[in-house]
Amino acid sequence: MSAAEGQSEELTHDNLDDALDKVSQPLKGKYAHVPYSSEDLIRDKKHEAELEDR
Repeated sequence: MSAAEGQSEELTHDNLDDALDKVSQPLKGKYAHVPYSSEDLIRDKKHEAELEDR
């Protein structure tokens, strides 16, 4: 029996969120020096496109 077979935990929204939180915290720390979030980048690119269209 493999380790995965020995664990019968059902994947739910809550434990998926918990797993993502555990993974995302170290990544956020590792890339904290990166100035943009994807939302910031998208907003800035839309603004640049609007200025170019004028």
